[in-house]
Amino acid sequence: MDPALGSIPYLPKRIEGLAGVAANLGWSWNPAARALFRAVDERLWHQTRHNPIELLQRVEPHRLTTLANDPGFLELYDRVVASMAELASTAGTWFAERYPEQLARPIAYFCAEFALHNSVPVYSGGLGVLAGDHCKAASDLGVPLVGVGLFYVKGYFDQRLRIDGWQDDIDERINPAMTPLTPVLGKGGEPYLATVRASGRDVHVGAWRMPVGRVPVYFLDTNLESNDPADRELSHKLYTGVPELRSVRSGSSGSGACACCARWASSPRRGTRTRATRRSCSLSGCGN
Repeated sequence: MDPALGSIPYLPKRIEGLAGVAANLGWSWNPAARALFRAVDERLWHQTRHNPIELLQRVEPHRLTTLANDPGFLELYDRVVASMAELASTAGTWFAERYPEQLARPIAYFCAEFALHNSVPVYSGGLGVLAGDHCKAASDLGVPLVGVGLFYVKGYFDQRLRIDGWQDDIDERINPAMTPLTPVLGKGGEPYLATVRASGRDVHVGAWRMPVGRVPVYFLDTNLESNDPADRELSHKLYTGVPELRSVRSGSSGSGACACCARWASSPRRGTRTRATRRSCSLSGCGN
């Protein structure tokens, strides 16, 4: 059974592959996949701001049963599932044909933010869009890229105007169950992959994994029960104006990223093409 089915209450057997499609952001730049989710329930598709996981969690069961017996929908469904299955392999991609000997040497791409889709709001602007586009292009080309960033449970604040004209900053927590994020466990089943020293104490660094086509992107997270309350907030928000917090976060995230990346990839090549990777393993070089 696809792990993505866990957060979706009901899918008929004939179209249960919808969960797997929704669990990989490769659907977001696949026109046929977008059309497939829109066909499930167009009004709900817009209400959920094009979030297929939330769409499948909220759509009426009888609608899904109807779709599972709709020849037109099933033809599109089969085509999309087949195209998404190709993302499990790099066979036939530009990189695989040009540099097959390099496929076993993943490239670690560090950045403070990744703009991959609005359903995962851990980005602010241009830098995140650039990082997101790099991941999507790497997927299409078959480049063995591994993205590493931070999981901001409160994302980037929303700005709202009050009736008296003053601005309010609103923090809305991200619910992982509404995203393609899945937790990554340590070798012994621990909820963290590395431990680093910061402010004179141990900080456990966990991670979430999200497939972006052929590219896995990992988001480091210190919001763990085993951490000191102050350290749990290190990865809460995208940007902060508190110098002390920025300094500690840069150190712990940089060290944690290197330690975690050593677990994911055997021989990552660090930083040659973007400012997001220039500062060895530190994420402070990309605006954090």
